[in-house]
Amino acid sequence: MFGALFTFVNISLIPRALGPVAYGNFDFLVTFFQQLTEFVDSGTSIFFFNKLSHRNADAGLIRTYAEYVVFLLLLTFCGLIVIWSFGWGQWVWPKQEWRYILLAALLGYLAWVSEILRKVVDAFGRTISGESLLLGLRGLGALAVAMLFWGDWLSLNTAFAKELVISGLVIIGLGSISLRYWNRSLAQSSFSSRRVEVLRELWSYCSPLLIYALVGAVSGIAGRWLLQHYAGPAEQGFYGLSFRVAAVSFLFTSAMTQLIMREFARAHGAGDTDELRRLFRRFSPLLYTLAAYFSSFICAQAETVVAILGGNKFAAASPALMIMALSPMHQTYGQMNGSLLFATGQTSLYRNIGILSMVLGLVSTWFILAPKNYGGLAGGSLGLALNLVAVQFFAVNLQLWFNAKRLQLNFRLFLLHQIVVAALFVFLAWGSSSMFSHYGLTGIANFMASGFSYSLLVALCIWRVPRLIGWSRADFKQLTF
Repeated sequence: MFGALFTFVNISLIPRALGPVAYGNFDFLVTFFQQLTEFVDSGTSIFFFNKLSHRNADAGLIRTYAEYVVFLLLLTFCGLIVIWSFGWGQWVWPKQEWRYILLAALLGYLAWVSEILRKVVDAFGRTISGESLLLGLRGLGALAVAMLFWGDWLSLNTAFAKELVISGLVIIGLGSISLRYWNRSLAQSSFSSRRVEVLRELWSYCSPLLIYALVGAVSGIAGRWLLQHYAGPAEQGFYGLSFRVAAVSFLFTSAMTQLIMREFARAHGAGDTDELRRLFRRFSPLLYTLAAYFSSFICAQAETVVAILGGNKFAAASPALMIMALSPMHQTYGQMNGSLLFATGQTSLYRNIGILSMVLGLVSTWFILAPKNYGGLAGGSLGLALNLVAVQFFAVNLQLWFNAKRLQLNFRLFLLHQIVVAALFVFLAWGSSSMFSHYGLTGIANFMASGFSYSLLVALCIWRVPRLIGWSRADFKQLTF
């Protein structure tokens, strides 16, 4: 909830202050290096977390992975020097200044190190201290954005500076928490005798994910690069705003799937297929419906949401947000499917479906974004949003088909549930918005009134038809408050 609040502050003030072009450039560079660090990571941080959770006093593991992280920093910036030396910068990052490219690269690296240290704190059992620190610093970041905005100081330079300062403080804070634990453990094993062994462990764990990570990075970067190259930074800004608004809706369900993944792993470890079947059948419709509740309302209120967050300059982002708002529904199903596949050891199937969908998505992205004289559709931000949702729907339901087959569940019922819930909720959201528009309510007044009406209608539908969330009437009777 606090994460959603602080994200809302960022996406309501930064785009409004920067405008579509500058915000598009900011979002393009930040996303580019986020995708790059995800490839560089390739599951190594998960490996480090798992091993450190079992071997807290293994100084060889800690030092070897720290050196690996530093090596990748040097490799990344050597790559930037090569690109700058050969004059390839404007091809790799169209219409970007080198100072912002370097700032975005540094920010991507600091964000990656922050996530690694967050895992370290969790591995050492200091989660409460770590999350409290992160909560405070995110609040500080939101406050900084608000002060810069009201002081009319919020620009591309200050936006990068704020992100870098907060990332640096996160690293210092999480690092200090970790060092309290490390001080005893660093001297307890020999680094030289452990380096080769740790690197072999890391390679054995992460090598199967390299191709998947590479295809994912190419696919993610290519979509944004094509949008920047063919449609320009303004369309990038429209898409970036839509993407970040949709991500807020996803926060409410993504927080729960980690707990369900743990239950999947326990049931699989016990060889209890019946429990796996029960968990998947019970929670998948519930979380999907929760995501659909938020997504459908944002879809219906896209113009108002864009006006509140970005102002009139971002009015053209409304169609992209209308489509992008639907993505959290299948992101939720994707997390459920992925959790089950990982918990049951089907990582190869997860990888193969992911690679297939990303390759198909890459081809369709080029066709949608390329100009008409190249045989494309010149779809801009709206086209990229449509492509993302369509590819996501295909990949998620392909995973769902395999999971349903494994658990002996009826795939068609799950597919029908997705369609019915989405259609019903979108209809209710549009109906509520249109009804109050008819009586002269617009803007925030319409947003609040129709939101209240829509929520009541959704609650009534779920009460009358509990199967919308995978429940029965008896489940409601068993609830205690």
